[in-house]
Amino acid sequence: MQRVSVAVVVDHLPSTGVAETSAAASNAAASGRRAWTPEELDRLTELVKGAVGYDAARGDQVQVVNTPFVDAAPVEPIPSPGFWTQPWFWDLAKQMLGLMFVLLLALGVLRPVLKNLTAAGQRQASHAETGTGDEVEGLEAHAEQARLALADGAAKPGLLTFQGQGDYQQQLDAVKGLVSDDPGRVAQVVRKWVNDHE
Repeated sequence: MQRVSVAVVVDHLPSTGVAETSAAASNAAASGRRAWTPEELDRLTELVKGAVGYDAARGDQVQVVNTPFVDAAPVEPIPSPGFWTQPWFWDLAKQMLGLMFVLLLALGVLRPVLKNLTAAGQRQASHAETGTGDEVEGLEAHAEQARLALADGAAKPGLLTFQGQGDYQQQLDAVKGLVSDDPGRVAQVVRKWVNDHE
């Protein structure tokens, strides 16, 4: 038969408030644990001998040692990742950058272009109004001359010509011809007359 050798290392026991005398025991007690007493170690040794089938004649050895185990370092909590590492943050950042780009494009490029277009449109409208006013004044002068010619019965070159002052049908035909030749100018003259009389 072969010889059996067993070594057992046990940790300190939880402290029960029993007074300890040695310095190692007092250090262990400060950590809330105490060393095994010699009687407790002897009982544990006998228990181990019985479990392994100890035989002194065979030269078996059983050794039980009490030593404090090293406490495991407290596990530090894993810090939670910052919000900038989350996928939703990058989606939001992309959307905000797109919005800023659109705003810069609108304010930096489109706004000046629209200002130039509206200013050009206003200039054209003012020129058109000025030109329309001149045309209306020219037509008014032309119509005034035609009225004078009708009243005097004298025809002037380039205006309406009548044989006499009292021929209503000829005057009506002449006015119809003027309306059919340039209806826009006639409408402007009539509009101007209406506005002047209001």
